[in-house]
Amino acid sequence: MRFLTGGGEMGNLIRSVNWSATPLGDPTDWSPTLKTHVSTMLHNKIGMYIAWGKEYIQLYNDAYRPILGSVKHPAAMGISTRETFAEIWHIIESMFADVMAGNSVGFPDFMLPLERNGFVEECFFDFSYSPIFEIDGTVGGVLVTVIETTEKKRNFERLSDRQRQLDFTIEAADLATWDLDPKTNKFVGNDRLKKWFGLETDEEIALPVAFDRIIVQDRERVANAIEAALKPGSDGSYEIEYTIFNPVNNKYKNVLARGKALFDKDDRPFKFSGILQDVTSFADITKHLKEVGERFETMANNMPNLAWIAHADGWIYWYNKQWYNYTGTVAKDMEGWGWKSVHDPIEFPRVLKVYEESIKTGHPFEMVFPIKGADGIFRPFLTRTVPIKNDTGEIINWLGTNTDITKQKEAETLKENFLSMASHELKTPVTTIKAYAQLLETIAASGEAMPIGEMLQKIVKQADKLTSIIEDLLDITKIQKNKFVFNNAVFNFNELVNEAVEDMQRISGRHTIETNFDSNIEIHGDRDKIIQVINNLISNAVKYSPQSDRIIIATRLLDGGVQLSVQDFGIGIEGKKHQNIFEQFYRISDSSQYTFPGLGIGLYIASEIVTLLGGKIWLESEMNKGSTFYVWLPAKT
Repeated sequence: MRFLTGGGEMGNLIRSVNWSATPLGDPTDWSPTLKTHVSTMLHNKIGMYIAWGKEYIQLYNDAYRPILGSVKHPAAMGISTRETFAEIWHIIESMFADVMAGNSVGFPDFMLPLERNGFVEECFFDFSYSPIFEIDGTVGGVLVTVIETTEKKRNFERLSDRQRQLDFTIEAADLATWDLDPKTNKFVGNDRLKKWFGLETDEEIALPVAFDRIIVQDRERVANAIEAALKPGSDGSYEIEYTIFNPVNNKYKNVLARGKALFDKDDRPFKFSGILQDVTSFADITKHLKEVGERFETMANNMPNLAWIAHADGWIYWYNKQWYNYTGTVAKDMEGWGWKSVHDPIEFPRVLKVYEESIKTGHPFEMVFPIKGADGIFRPFLTRTVPIKNDTGEIINWLGTNTDITKQKEAETLKENFLSMASHELKTPVTTIKAYAQLLETIAASGEAMPIGEMLQKIVKQADKLTSIIEDLLDITKIQKNKFVFNNAVFNFNELVNEAVEDMQRISGRHTIETNFDSNIEIHGDRDKIIQVINNLISNAVKYSPQSDRIIIATRLLDGGVQLSVQDFGIGIEGKKHQNIFEQFYRISDSSQYTFPGLGIGLYIASEIVTLLGGKIWLESEMNKGSTFYVWLPAKT
């Protein structure tokens, strides 16, 4: 069962379960849809879980396993969701029913009271429940994609507590706070700062007056430190220790000033604020505040997501390391609205509109849009933004996260493309057969003697095409179920190739097929399967060389086996596409982006047949000069 290979610890567990004793039955009889989703789930790094059928039989991957704790795992594998999550079934039952009706549901930071470690605990999750559609359109089960946010939620609560502790610390530790507007030079401070500077609490602070309170020998040093912090291109950091003199009580005080200047998108300082600490007696308060900030940054920088923080008005002023690593940007580029530079200019107006509406209303923001990586490639991200409020309910910051969902989108696109291709390719011969059948019916009803042989030939041709498509689809199913049966026998390989060439030469009149065979070659293998591979390679050579009239086919003995080469002089294949050419549903386009007809499964089937026979298949190609496909098969398989 190749679809169950790998998958880490849960892959081993799934392979060990006696599925025949469950409603799912033997894995070889599972539907192709279930097999595909199980294979995708096992190799996904995000927590995924499948509840299949009306019984909601469970399968899950390594990333999901921690959610089950020490109580529910491993018993949860292969049993009903109702049994595993009995304590919350009254909450999620209606959600599962809605998904089985074809609808998707999902919530960020959703709380569920789980008993997974011997006690009931409040757990939080970002999750999505999606229907898994069978080929016939019915819903076979529920796909759950989940990220546990319990620790993040607790960290937010701790951060809020720390903020309250910080406010208390500032008050209890006799810290003064200050703010300087770089544009107007207006200087403001709290009552404690005014007291230290010998001013009345209701008195405005003139910047020259504040400087006059600094002792003469320290003034130039302080001025230089402020100038350096406000200089464009700096990181805005400000830290200096100096002495002030209070003319009211005639006392000196040693203070440590620490602050940060913020810059707008034009690299102009718009805010400069900080604290003033009396270090005459309390030398370690600043160290404590620094540790609080460092703990938060450590938490945020170790999140797997991209993360950022914005002011209440949406102005982003901090990003975690994952953001800079992915985008290849630096802090200076990103402050304020610098994030626009990594957005798709076509999508950006839509994103900005929703973001600004969220800032205006205070509602959480959730949206999928592309973000450009350091390599210049745009990838889809699920972005969520939540408001951080103070004790009075006022929004003071926004915390945002971006989760890469490239793999999910690729899987959705692959599925949609295949369904579209299959519908088109099946519809064409069916429509043609129906049209000619109706015409023959009309002729028969009229009683006129008319030649119908040509029409019957066209019907047969389209029926053969339809049969070929169906056989290819059946071959894929057999491959996925490991039910490909080989009927091996000894036969002359060159005679088999000649047979395929003669048949194709009759069909394709415009191409001359040249042959160059080695000495008489006997091989032991499945004659029908091998000629299927040869026919596919020759028909592809004809299809992808519409402007050429020559194909060369050669055989030779090599390394204890036989090598077949099929060379055309057509459109060729780009080097970067060589690794994809044998994948399911992959189709080649020419330089004008014209995509040739077909389901894109012929080479995939050929590759699987060759591999199962113990051989190998590869190609050499150059754009606009043609391609050569090679097949090597052992003399005995």
